Amino acid sequence: MTRTTPDWLLELRNARGTGIDAIALFRGAESSVIVEAITDCEIRILPVGATLLQPGQSNDTIYVLLSGQLAAYLDDARRPEAGIPIQPGESVGEMSAIDGKPASAFVVAVTESRLLLLPGKLFWSRLGNVPGVTRNLLASLSERMRRGNEAMLESQRKQLALEHVRRELQIAPVTNQYDSVAGSSFPRAP
Repeated sequence: MTRTTPDWLLELRNARGTGIDAIALFRGAESSVIVEAITDCEIRILPVGATLLQPGQSNDTIYVLLSGQLAAYLDDARRPEAGIPIQPGESVGEMSAIDGKPASAFVVAVTESRLLLLPGKLFWSRLGNVPGVTRNLLASLSERMRRGNEAMLESQRKQLALEHVRRELQIAPVTNQYDSVAGSSFPRAP
């Protein structure tokens, strides 16, 4: 039995493509097989600022971002510059759906976001053996790790620069104090 492509999938467009090709997990896969597998899946709207996942939370679902924007944070500070952006067509929750362990990061809606929910059992039974899907999942995880590494390195660079400035400021009062002493002992040049 072939199902009709859901309207939300027909309307899906982003920089990656349209329809199925707009979703990184499904890029290059047979459209009819994907549609058959995901037709019954839930679509959820997440309001701005809502938390989708948090560290320690049990999760067995892969969430595909259809529209809006999410950000992943490794700590609770949720500073905009520290977030790893999740764009439409990308997914989150894969790690905990794969290994059965709790979520490891905060995932928060930066804008109102529409999500396709793929429960882990459904993913593995209906999609895991579809040619290209598992490879796409691994590529997606690798890309996110690279972005996370880049964000971490940038954060470390900023922290080192801040520490350098702090050290300079700690030395500055001592230098100014000697200037004052020197100024009272020695005339300053005009």
